[in-house]
Amino acid sequence: MNELIVYKSWWSRHCKWLVPLAIVIIAGIGVIGSSKVGENTTHIIKAYTEASLHENAIAIAQNNNEVMVALGKIEPIDKFALLEGGVRYSNNYESAELHVRIKGDKGRGKIDIYAFKQDGNWHYKVINIRVREPKQTIIVL
Repeated sequence: MNELIVYKSWWSRHCKWLVPLAIVIIAGIGVIGSSKVGENTTHIIKAYTEASLHENAIAIAQNNNEVMVALGKIEPIDKFALLEGGVRYSNNYESAELHVRIKGDKGRGKIDIYAFKQDGNWHYKVINIRVREPKQTIIVL
């Protein structure tokens, strides 16, 4: 009573769920890559790598007396603030628009930055600080 047991290969045992899963993953990557989600992710990553864009803007804002009165010393922008805010590049990454939350030792707000790159340096067109309490907008540049 010695019977030969034939086992199916790993592929034949798992292809029922592996093939549909592979199709879903490939389709998901295609959708993300061709949508605004992929573009926004690229812009956020670029903002991470070019920290001077927002660091220099905060340094400029920090020299404004109204900002000092409203927010105090502004902390460096954390990486999650870039995810929550809005980051958009244009002109082959030579122009940037950021809207990011900031926190000072006296209050919180958002910073709006419009800048362009020339000779490897960022030049700022607009730097605004929107303060929560009391609700106001401080025009730095």
